[in-house]
Formats: sequence, structure tokens, C-alpha cells
Amino acid sequence: MHTFRRRAGVSLLAIALVVLNATAGATTPESGAGFSDVGPYHLFAEEIDWLAASGITRGCNPPRNDHFCPNDYVTRGQMAAFLTRALELEPADHTFTDTAGHVFADDVAALAAAGITRGCNPPRNDRFCPDDYVTRGQMAAFLTRALELEPADHTFTDTAGHVFADDVAALAAAGITRGCNPPRNDRFCPDDYVTRGQMAAFLHRALRTENEPPGTPPATPPTPPPPTTAPPGEAGLRIVTEQLSGIPLLTTEYQARLEATDGVPPYRWTVEAGPAWLDVRADGSVSLDVDALPVGETRDQALTVSVTDAAGSATTATIALSFTKPVAVAAGAYHSCALDEEGAAWCWGDNTHGQLGEGWRLEHSAKPVRVLSDQVFTAITAGGEHTCALDASGRAWCWGKNDAGQLGSGDRPTGSPVPVPVSGDHEFVAIDSGFAYNCAVDSDLLVWCWGSNLDGQLGIGTSGYDTSRDEPQLVGSGLEVVDLAVGGSHVCGVDATGAAWCWGRNSHGQLGAIGEPRAVSPVRVESDVDFVSIATGQNHTCAIDDTGATWCFGENESGQLGLDHDDPVSGPTRLPGAHLFDEVVGSDGHFTCALEGTSALCWGSNNYGQLGIGTMGNELHEPFPVLAAPAFATLDAGEFHTCGIDTSSRVWCWGGNWAGQVGKGDTGFGTEATRPTRVVPGSPLEGEPPLRLLTPSLPTLRSLESYRATLAAYGGSGSYEWAVTGLPEGLVFDEDDGAIVNDPADPAIKDASPFQDPIRVTVRDAEDPAAEVSADLYYDVYAPLHIGAGWAHTCVATGLFDPRDRVYCWGRNNTGQIGNGQTGGDLGPKAALPAAVVAPQGEGLLTAVAQIDGGDGHTCALTTDGNAYCWGAQFDGRLGNGSTDTAPAPVPQPVLDPDGEGPLEGVTHIAVGHQFACAIVDPGDVYCWGNHSQGKVGNGETAGFSPLPTRVLGPDGTSPLTDVTLVAAGAAHACAVSDTSVYCWGNNFQGQLGTGASSAPVPTAQPVLDTDGPLTGVTDLSLGGSHSCASTEDGRVLCWGSDIAGQLGAGTGEIQPQLVEVRNPEGTAPLAGVTSLAAGTNHTCARLESEEAVCWGQGVDGQLGTGDRSDSPLPRYVMDPSGTTPLEGVVQLAAGDSHTCALTDLRAVLCWGANWDQQLGRDASPGVVQELPDYVLPGPG
Repeated sequence: MHTFRRRAGVSLLAIALVVLNATAGATTPESGAGFSDVGPYHLFAEEIDWLAASGITRGCNPPRNDHFCPNDYVTRGQMAAFLTRALELEPADHTFTDTAGHVFADDVAALAAAGITRGCNPPRNDRFCPDDYVTRGQMAAFLTRALELEPADHTFTDTAGHVFADDVAALAAAGITRGCNPPRNDRFCPDDYVTRGQMAAFLHRALRTENEPPGTPPATPPTPPPPTTAPPGEAGLRIVTEQLSGIPLLTTEYQARLEATDGVPPYRWTVEAGPAWLDVRADGSVSLDVDALPVGETRDQALTVSVTDAAGSATTATIALSFTKPVAVAAGAYHSCALDEEGAAWCWGDNTHGQLGEGWRLEHSAKPVRVLSDQVFTAITAGGEHTCALDASGRAWCWGKNDAGQLGSGDRPTGSPVPVPVSGDHEFVAIDSGFAYNCAVDSDLLVWCWGSNLDGQLGIGTSGYDTSRDEPQLVGSGLEVVDLAVGGSHVCGVDATGAAWCWGRNSHGQLGAIGEPRAVSPVRVESDVDFVSIATGQNHTCAIDDTGATWCFGENESGQLGLDHDDPVSGPTRLPGAHLFDEVVGSDGHFTCALEGTSALCWGSNNYGQLGIGTMGNELHEPFPVLAAPAFATLDAGEFHTCGIDTSSRVWCWGGNWAGQVGKGDTGFGTEATRPTRVVPGSPLEGEPPLRLLTPSLPTLRSLESYRATLAAYGGSGSYEWAVTGLPEGLVFDEDDGAIVNDPADPAIKDASPFQDPIRVTVRDAEDPAAEVSADLYYDVYAPLHIGAGWAHTCVATGLFDPRDRVYCWGRNNTGQIGNGQTGGDLGPKAALPAAVVAPQGEGLLTAVAQIDGGDGHTCALTTDGNAYCWGAQFDGRLGNGSTDTAPAPVPQPVLDPDGEGPLEGVTHIAVGHQFACAIVDPGDVYCWGNHSQGKVGNGETAGFSPLPTRVLGPDGTSPLTDVTLVAAGAAHACAVSDTSVYCWGNNFQGQLGTGASSAPVPTAQPVLDTDGPLTGVTDLSLGGSHSCASTEDGRVLCWGSDIAGQLGAGTGEIQPQLVEVRNPEGTAPLAGVTSLAAGTNHTCARLESEEAVCWGQGVDGQLGTGDRSDSPLPRYVMDPSGTTPLEGVVQLAAGDSHTCALTDLRAVLCWGANWDQQLGRDASPGVVQELPDYVLPGPG
């Protein structure tokens, strides 16, 4: 779907110079016959001069007849006239059923009586088909019969077995034809149509006398008839109308009126001669006869009429006819479009999303319909399910589907069945479309793109679902191109130096040998070739160099690269053979087409006949001529079909047609066209567009972002009433704004589980209550799946393993630990509501996070590809990125390997403490980094920093700890499960290492001792400020260390360097059924098998969630927001210094406790203590 293309070697600057020169006094040389369109250097100038001098032709635009139209095709009726005049045939009776009243009826009758024609529908042969075009084979038959030529041997390679093979052989032997592919001339092209220029050559060779020098007329040429004039009426009656212009070729909609003067009204009109498809009524009104209209008519013709006034005076005149011709064509996925020379746009095919632009009155159309717009368009491009065009001022307009913002109107996902302006004050000179995105070139030759950016095809430095843009974005830092092509998910351009640049998906090497699956910014294609034009397909690229040679690269499974194999190629490879193409066209499918002069050739996939070779299903690995093709001026290729405009301005399409995209009047599988088929004119649509709901689906609901979904309709009176039902709690419909938004009174999404029921939307016409449309609108939901907490901030990750997921943090941000790129401003010192964490490069968002954890002033995340990232304070090396810079890093930094030469790979688990962090690396090695104080890094040091990961040492102080499956970090100590036993290291002043006694810090891992030896059978670990807890395989909880606030859950109130068992809420038995733990500075919480939660320890800031601010030495149930029943559906807990959060099975997040840094995500006043859980509110997004 490549619309910004030119002949090889022509730049935008050159085009501008040609236009300027053409308007500055350009002249047209005259031929000897006086035809203004046949210069002395025309290939057939000599033959055309002879034809006119012999009286065989009079011209093609009566009454002036100053044009010959040498490139127009000859109809059978015109051929009959030429031969009748040349052979001076006698009149005869009419015998064919379809020639009565035809302008060439007498000539056809004479030709039939002479035995030169037999008809067009054997065996009956009762029709002549006077308006069908003559093929070269038919011309051979006409001339062979007319001249009674002798049989001869066959010499051409493409006529064996052809119905006209003998006639062609006789014609060649007589020297009347030389072939169709000079200089070799071993082919005749019997199914190609004959142009008027070629016809002049045929007749000149066939009819001039043996002694006549080439190019001279007969000694006494027949006297041509005088030009048709209108004799004056008896009372001065005159016909005023000299020309009927603007007759459309893509629609049957046409109205005109003949005018007369100087007579006595009323006037009565009669047709004396003219085309059968023009309907002239007695009152002078003119329209098109749909049943008689020939397909793709482009020849300028004439109409001879007489008019009689009320007094009986009459006069006759010949009126010229001219057409509004198509000048551009575009093929999309399942629809096609064209522009005519007046700037009107016409489309046909699939209209599921309004991409035909006619107001959505049709689901599809097998014939062209006019796009509803007053704009004068100069360029058009068809995408997957949308269409775009440029107007005369350079502004872009788009219509159709808008799910990825491809309309560029800034209101994704609302589509439009009529053109809407693309945002921004851009002056574009070219535009091209992919499936759900577009790129355009402005007047400074800069590239702008908008729409889907899943593979980085917008060239804005990022990729992913969430990076789509609904307004034009500047590509790269300002790439200037002279040619541009937009493919399935990649874009390529050629700059003024001849270098090719590409960006987007690189799944098959379609960007060149860059060694990456995608490029989010333009990369130069490695090649020494100077390119002048470029084309892109679904996953391949082709370009023409300054010598005319074609080079292709990328996917080749269907042979679309034109090579003798089906392997992908990651760098430009020259097409074999001697083809020198003027234009190459990449499809949005898996095939390629090109123009060599005016000859169309295609290769690659042919599953629906899109190669135009007369068959379906077979692939071609080399360029092959399109069969029965006219002389094309331009081509465009869609996903499964191809379209072109020939040199006579007729539109042709071929290939898949299930939605009518070929434009031949029918639809469905089985209606494919395997050869070029002329697009038939459409009928005008009647009535106003019906009421339609334009919102096909709702935008993704991200439970921690503010939501807005604007509903839109089209058609009817334009005044609408809405009814919306089935909204999840937390959303309402704002009738004044026509949008679904968060409930101002309670915006929290309490049920963010996937697979939500659809929202029922009904729109009614306010002025016609009977007009009503309803639809179930579905939406995706992205909500938390993992939660983590730092000292005074909270983070969650959503949509694990989905590239559309995000990470959100809120609370204290004094050192950039929120990860939103700021340490100041509105979301700087504190983020009162969830803020999305940005990507490591600072552009786009961090995605694919499997685990997240927070410390004091920093945060770390583990991504699904086994890499770790940290952000926040880094002065003591706690980010593991090799830096001890005093300036914080407010965007994620990759944790590096111990040598600092690349990322730490194979990470399976992370744990973040105060001023340090740890990670398990496959196959079970544990590394820590950050501040060495109190030995918490575990490398044997108690002072200094480790800005890069270092191995944790085992009990002997020399060998690293191995076979680690679990690691946890507290304020200044850490613990890990190694080979089924638990080991701890770091601060031990409160006995938190579990070695049986309090002591000074221990900088290497030591075994935690149970009553009968090392602690084993642990399923989870969680560490607080100065205490540690572990859950066991049998559902019990063991804790050790400080119990100053009851955080050990055993009611001792003292330091316990030995393990104690946490009791149940009644204190009568051990706590049972525990599945996971979360420890804060001086409190601990546990999730139970019943999906309830209990907490114990310090409660002065409400962090136990019990509805009061009391400490508790025994577990107490966390209550729901009402404070009446325990909180249910808990799947994960996270604890900070003095706050706690829970993730529920409905994927909602509730927090409670201290809020001095807004760590509860409620936008409440800092310092307000929240004693009961409440829902985190959505952030700004």
C-alpha cells in the first residue's frame, strides 16, 4: 500500500522543477495531421498522419477533432468504422441485436456483410459487442479476413494453441505485425488491447500500395467528410451547449442539461447520433443509461442532437463529450479507493468500520461509492481498515477504524465513516498507510507517523501496545526522505543521497542486517547501492537503484523477493535477470508487483489470484507478466488484491474479492479475479446515513489509571440520547460529556478481574425515538498481579507476561523511588496516586515485570526475561548499576553483572532492603549489592559499597552460598533458603539472624537454628526492621529477633534469638494455614489458606488493619473497609515501615496504616492514619 512513489530517479525536488517548467511557456510540437496530442516524435506519428490524410480517421474529440488519443484503446465499433472507410465497403442490412441505434451501426453491418466479422458470442453470434475493446488477436483476424491473407507458419512463442494463432501467423508473414516485445519480437501478446496508435500502424502496413514509400498517402486519398456543423434555424435558433464535460467514470451519477437560445420555448430535443449509454430526454436533460454504460469508458466522444422550438424551427449541432478520469488508485487489506481528476475520492470493498467514507450506509460495496467530503483530494492511501487522503493544502484526512489512533484525530478509539482532519498544522506532500498506522512526508521532506506502534513502526524510539499515538509524531530526530513506503509493520524511506532507512519490525530481515527483531528509530540499510525509490510489503522490502535494477530483502517464503529460493534475506539482494523496473510496489501481503514501462509484472503469493496470471494458488519466484493486461500508468497492491490505472485512465483490479474489493460488481469467495478486471461504475447512494454507533469497543480499563471512554454516534439527526448499563463499580456515564468516566464520588475499581461482562450501550436519535442502536462493548482490563512495598512507598505490577502491562508506584519520591522520571514537581517528592514507572531509557513505560520490591529510597523489579532493574538513590551503589553518583536515578537502571560488562542475566528472584538489594541467579547463586554497613551485602565486608553484584559467602567466609531458592531482605539483614536450610547474614544486635544468640553484625551467611538443628522446610521468608519470620510446609509460622512491639506473634515482648512459634488469635495454639508472609519494620502479616489476613505487632499507625491503633502481640484479623467482617479474597500482602497493602482475587489493591508520604494511594492529607483497609484510587494515567 505504497502511495508515495515516482518513476525511478525522480526526487521531490525534480518533480517541483518539472511542474514549474511545465507552467512556464511549455509548447507542444504539431504533427503533420494537426493533432495536438501527436508530436512529430511520437512512435506512430507517420502512420497517424497517413491515416488522417486517407480519411480513415477524423480525430477523437468531435466537433473540434484536434486530438487523436493515440494511447486510448480501440473499440470493436471504431474498428468497424476504420475498416469500412479504408475498404470502402458497401452499406448492408443490420443483423446484430446490440447495434441498433449505435453510432457505428452502419459500419458494423457493412463489415459483417463483407465477411470480415462474425460476431462476439459464438456459436450464436447474434451480438457484435461494439463497445468492447479490440485485442491484438482480434485485430489479426479482422485484417486477415479483410485482406484475404495466405496461411503461414507460426513464429511467435505465445500464440501456440490460441484461437487466433493462424490469423497472427498470416499477419506476420505479410509484414503487417512485427511482434510486441522489441527488439526480440518473439511474442505477439494476442490478448493485449490495441491502442489507436497501434491500430494506425497495423492499417498503414496493411493498406498502403506496394509502390508507396513508407509514410506517404495514396495518390488520391478519399476526401474526408466535412466537419459536423449546426445549420442555423429558421428563426435564428441556436444550440448553446458546446460540450458535456465531467462525465464520471466511477459512478452512474450524472446530470446535465442541453441549452438552446434565440427560439420560442419550450424546446424539444432529439438525438441524431451518439453513444447508447447517454440518455438525452426531450426536455434536454441528460443522464447516464446504467444498463448501456460501458465499463471503464474513457474515450472523448461526441453527441449529435437536434432541437425544435415551439414555432417549428429546428437546428442540429455536434456536442463534445469528455470524462472526469481517475488519476490515482490505492489498494488496502479488503477495500480499494481511487481519486478522480476533480479531487473526488471513491472507494469500494469492505466497509465494516466505515473505511469507504460514505457515511456507513453499507456493510460493503462491490462498486465505487463516493467519499462524503467537500475536500479536493490530491493523494489517497488505503490501510487495513481505514483510509487517508491529502487535500490540496497538504492537510491529511482519514476515516474508518481508529482502535490504534490511525485516524490521527486525537480521539482514539472512536472511528469515523467520513473523513476527519488529522491533528496538527502539517503541510504534507505524500502519505502512505500500513494496516493500522500511517506515515506522511511534509513539505520539508520530514517524516511523521501515527497509529499503532507495536513493533516501533512509528520510529519514535519506543514500541509496544501502549506506545501507539493518535496524532502525528516526528520520526527519529528529523529524517528527510525523497521516497517513503509503509509496510505491514515496518517503514522504509530513501534520502537525497540514495541511502535507504528503515524502522519497525525486523522479523525476517526486512530492515536489513541489523541483528535485532525491531528498530524503534530509523536505521540505515547497509548497502553500497544508491537507491531512488523503495517499496514495502508485509515482511519484505524492495528498492530500485539509480541504474534501474531492483533489490529486495526480508521474508521470502512465498517467493516475494523474486529469487530462486524461499529463504529470508537480511540485506539487499539484486533480482536476477535484465528487468529494469520503473516502479516497484510492495503489497500488504506476501507478493510484489512492478511496472516495466507500461507492462505489469507480479511475483510471490498467489492464493487469491493477486498476481493476475490467470490462476490461483501457485507461487511465483520470478517476475511474471500480468495476463491480458492493458498498458498501466500506475499500480498499487493490497493484502490479497492488486489495482492499477492504465494509460487510458481506466481502473482495473484483480485478486481476492470476498468484500467486493476488486470492484467488479459481485462479492464472496469464488468471485476472485485472476486477471485484470475493469472496475464497474457504482450507483449513487440514496437517503441519509442511518444511525450508527461509532464506538466499536471501549479502551482498556487500567484499574489504577483514570478512565475515560467517549461514546460517539453518526447519522440520523445528529442529536442523541444515551443509555449505558453494566458498568463496573467505580465507573459512571457522564451524560453531559457523553463519556464513561470514574465515579467522582468513589472512583476506585473494586472488581478489576479479567473477562468482565460487556457494557451495554444504547443510542437513540433524539428527534426520532424509533431510531435506536444497541451494542455490547467489550474492554480489556489490566490490574495488579503483584505487589511490593518500600519504607514509605508502594508498587504494583500488572498484566504479567503481556507487553501491555505496566508498573505503578506511589508514596515517597524524594530520591526517585517512584520511577516516574521525576524527583520534583507534581509527582516528585510524593506521588499521592499511582504513577506509571517509565522504561529504562526514560521513554515509554516499564513492562513485563514479574516481581517488584521496595527499600528505603529505591525500588527493584524483575522482568520476565530474567533481568533486574533498580531506580532511586544510588550514592551507595544500591542500584547495582555500577554507580555511586550522588544524584538519584529516577528511571529504571539495569542491574549489571559482577564485571559491569553487561546486564545480570538469569535472575529468578529479587529482595530489596534498606540501602541494598539481593537477587537469585540461575542455577541458584545469590548476589547482593549496595551499602556494606552491618554486613548486609553478605560478602564479608561491613564497610564501603558494592555498586555491582557480589556473591554472598557461606558460613566458612570463603565459599559462596549455592543452591539458593528463596531470598528476603530486611532493614539491615538478609536471609536465604539454600539446599533446604535457612541462612541469614547482616545485623544481629536483636538476634534477627536466628543463630541462637544476639551478636555484632555477621557479614557472611550463617545457618538459622531450630530446636533440633538447621531450620528446614521453609516455604516463605519475610524480614522486618530487626526481626525475621518464616512459614513452614505444615502451615506454621516461626519468628525470631526483636519483639519490642509484639512483631514475633508469641507475646514475649523481648528479644528472641531463638525461634518462637506464632500463636493463633486466641493464643491457644500455633497459628496454622499460613501461605505467605509480609513483615514491616515492627509488624508482621500473614495470608491464610482461607484467603483472609492476620497481622500482629506494632499498630500505632493503624498498620494492622484492625480498625484501631493498638499494638497486638497476637495475630488479629484484617477487617474489610466497613470494619465489620474480615477482609476476604486476599492473594498477596506487602508491608512497609508503618503501612500494609493487600492484593485481592478481584485484582484490587487496598492499603492501611501510616500515610505521611501518601503511601496508601488515596490522595488523602499526609499524616492521616488509616486504621482500616481502603481501595487505592486510580492515578492520572
